[in-house]
Amino acid sequence: VLMSREAGFTLPEVLVAATVGMVVLLGAFSLIDTAGPLTLKTHDTVDATQRGRTALDQMTSQLRSQVCLDVNVPPIISASNDEVVFYANTGDENAAPDKRRLAFTSNKLVEEVWKGTGAAPNTTFGTSTSRTLVANAQKLTSPSTAVFRYYGFTSTAPITPTVALASTPLSAADRAKVVKISVSF
Repeated sequence: VLMSREAGFTLPEVLVAATVGMVVLLGAFSLIDTAGPLTLKTHDTVDATQRGRTALDQMTSQLRSQVCLDVNVPPIISASNDEVVFYANTGDENAAPDKRRLAFTSNKLVEEVWKGTGAAPNTTFGTSTSRTLVANAQKLTSPSTAVFRYYGFTSTAPITPTVALASTPLSAADRAKVVKISVSF
């Protein structure tokens, strides 16, 4: 006589397997719940860094395009910890220079441009246009709270642009000495 075997799980085995499965599922859901906000935070950090880098590239390009209207007019009109106003030519060599202002105000880096017309030194400037380069920016607390820092050349060899022109707003004499501007935000 053949006896049929009854294959299967007992009730205690099923309960243990269900409990272990629930623990694994709860752990997986907890991991997903934690990973979601971290992914958003990382995305926001990368986005803020990219926007800051883009603004810094634009500001650097403008600051490197400074021009003198003539031998008696330095490129920097005014300079302080949070603002610099200067003449720049971001076009070709025949373009009239523009007057530009880069400023940190109300947690924003703002650019203001007055288009120039006419040949230097008789350039005239029209109405300004303004745009925000970076919103929700913050000043660094270390090494200093100055957004813009200004440097001149040393007077001894080797000649380097490491002399800090610390008093701001810069005097007319110091504005003529500026050879390097450091931007921090």
